[in-house]
Amino acid sequence: MSTSPPTTSLSRLAAVLLLLVNLILSVSAQSATATASSTPAGPTISPGEGKYQYVGCYNETTHIEAGGSVRALQGKPEANDEMTPARCFAFCGGTQFAGLEYGRECWCAPHLSSLSEKLEDGECDIGCAGENGTICGGRLRLTLYNQTGTGNGAAGMRGSASSLLAGAAGLGIVIAWFL
Repeated sequence: MSTSPPTTSLSRLAAVLLLLVNLILSVSAQSATATASSTPAGPTISPGEGKYQYVGCYNETTHIEAGGSVRALQGKPEANDEMTPARCFAFCGGTQFAGLEYGRECWCAPHLSSLSEKLEDGECDIGCAGENGTICGGRLRLTLYNQTGTGNGAAGMRGSASSLLAGAAGLGIVIAWFL
């Protein structure tokens, strides 16, 4: 005499278990979709406009000991609570670089300090004061734009050695070129 349950009972049990698993997976998927769709999107990086094109998120150099409080972009600043990338580009005019920082600051300069390094885009995470859906730098982070069609290659991007030396000498910093 066999003690195993009839085949139909096993089939029904398997079918019920499969239905339960499908139901659980379906509810989990719907819950995840609802959560993802209700999460607001954060600010995004502007690709630039006109001649100014986005080149990356760069660190500010005022906190670097060897930097001597020199900014990544040594030039004219503008700060206001209406700041946007377009407003910064207009303020910088024909200057090679335009950088946004702290959501409300715009910095313009012909060169980028050689001490400034490119970071992950996510490091620039503060929305613009005048356009919160757009990134305008971060804390000691610049959303950097380069004016295309101008400048002189690497010297335009990083500044020439002579301009770096002149800036360092002006601050009384001694740079050892030969180690």
